[in-house]
Amino acid sequence: MTSDEIVKTKVDLLKAELTLSDSKMRSIVDRLWQIRALCGTIWSALVAIGLGAGTGDRKPLPELLWLSAFVPIWFAWIDSSYQRW
Repeated sequence: MTSDEIVKTKVDLLKAELTLSDSKMRSIVDRLWQIRALCGTIWSALVAIGLGAGTGDRKPLPELLWLSAFVPIWFAWIDSSYQRW
């Protein structure tokens, strides 16, 4: 192989590696946004039910409101762990 062929081969390998890295990063970012959307959905549902939206007499449920306070913390931990990967 000549030096030009070696350089061309290395450039082709680098392009392939960049394509794989880009697709992997996009996949991770997509999953992070899915996790964040899931957190927002679960948290808002817990707050709404905790405030009495799901009960017949519209009576607040303090236990669910306390639970809803910890859901963002739990999902932030999941999000930061996934972001680290």
